[in-house]
Amino acid sequence: MRKYTITLLLALLASISCLSIVPNCTEYNADDSCKTCRGGFYLKDGTCHAQCLANGECSIPNCTEYNDDNTCKTCRGGFYLKDGTCHAQCLTNGECSIPNCTEYNGDNTCKTCRGGFYLKDGTCHAQCLANGECSIANCTEYNADNTCKTCRGGFYLKDGTCHAQCLANGECSIANCTEYNADNTCKTCRGGFYLKDGTCHAQCLTNGECSIPNCTEYNGDNTCKTCRGGFYLKDGTCHAQCLANGECSIANCTEYNADNTCKTCRGGFYLKDGTCHAQCLTNGECSIPNCTEYNADNTCKTCRGGFYLKDGTCHAQCLANGECSIPNCTEYNDDNTCKTCRGGFYLKDGTCHAQCLTNGECSIPNCTEYNADNTCKTCRGGFYLKDGTCHAQCLANGECSIANCTEYNADNTCKTCRGGFYLKDGTCHAQCLANSECDIPNCSEHNADGTCKICRGGYYLKNGTCHQQCLRKSDNCLVKQTSKENKCIKCNKGFVLNENGLCEEQDFIVSILKKLQIQFS
Repeated sequence: MRKYTITLLLALLASISCLSIVPNCTEYNADDSCKTCRGGFYLKDGTCHAQCLANGECSIPNCTEYNDDNTCKTCRGGFYLKDGTCHAQCLTNGECSIPNCTEYNGDNTCKTCRGGFYLKDGTCHAQCLANGECSIANCTEYNADNTCKTCRGGFYLKDGTCHAQCLANGECSIANCTEYNADNTCKTCRGGFYLKDGTCHAQCLTNGECSIPNCTEYNGDNTCKTCRGGFYLKDGTCHAQCLANGECSIANCTEYNADNTCKTCRGGFYLKDGTCHAQCLTNGECSIPNCTEYNADNTCKTCRGGFYLKDGTCHAQCLANGECSIPNCTEYNDDNTCKTCRGGFYLKDGTCHAQCLTNGECSIPNCTEYNADNTCKTCRGGFYLKDGTCHAQCLANGECSIANCTEYNADNTCKTCRGGFYLKDGTCHAQCLANSECDIPNCSEHNADGTCKICRGGYYLKNGTCHQQCLRKSDNCLVKQTSKENKCIKCNKGFVLNENGLCEEQDFIVSILKKLQIQFS
């Protein structure tokens, strides 16, 4: 009996050893290949492969792709692969791959749902409280995957959540609200309304104008209840009334259409988009002098350069002595604070302050941009920066931006010329003394850049200066031309100029006869 039992156990162990050869095989052929696979697996090429059901559930939960040995290769979204199986991934906020599940079983089915949800069939479903409020705000019926199926009245379903519905007249669940928070409180109100305590309230300006033009009193739903004088209420808005004296509520309009839009504007105004706008004459004078842009009520919005806006009209910014409303300001903001200061001044607290060095000298000449410590950062054209100030740019030959200029004006024209030059039209010109001695010796006429143009008699021009014309002793020429040919034009005493321009010795008798001929001719 003992021997039979041992033999049976050995046979059983051999059977188990065979079964372990092909994973998930329950019946084998005589050659130890698999004959039948266990449930959820199918036989292919003698091995067992996982089968996925129509609902996507496979043998390894949450696995969407398998390896040849039936271990998982890829997990579905929200799960990660570890040791051949799929494990739930939970975000830092506690949300895991099974929506609203906070604790999982070993097989990744849900064990515990978060507050407001109950567990059914391994997933979490929304619980609705007695007041009808459910986990998804304003949802009254849910799908199996806990997305919303039906929203309560006044809300529509989009992307699994409930959004407020607006009626044809623009009224929404929360009047005048255009965007909602997840809990259905208002997030953003439409133009002309502000948000307070989750609802939208009309905004009224200091002049009594509210978001419904010309309405002075509102109903609870922010429709108009009472219009201001000169207007009547129709369909929740205010329409213009014309008085007996012809003055109507649309500023500067003298005749109206049946729908209360303007038909004709008074003189000096033109009609555009149902309202009246100021016309400017050819000389630039407008209905409001010096105004270039108007508000809807025809008060001035923007004044032209050199004027500032005050009480709806334009006032000059500069007095006769050059002092302006904000000294040294060249451009203004709409509220009449300074926008841009003139060169040499910086903007601080809406006014212009001088840029001063430690020695008290302000406005660095020819500087267009300053550092925080008031040293110059950038010089204007024709100047270079050195030691925080601007210096005239000189060329390699010593010539500077304006030749022979030693001091410049702010606009880069010359202020002072060096000795021997005079200032004319912003540049420096050579001065000649009464005895014809000029800065360039023996020069009688100069070029605009101070170089010599023409030398006086007996000198020739070379490299912008005048050089003495030295004759050879054999020439017997007293004066030569100031030209490249250097021809003689007057001979020394005792010599005469022949037809070839050369000096020949003159016979004494012939010389006397020529002199007598000159005297009697």
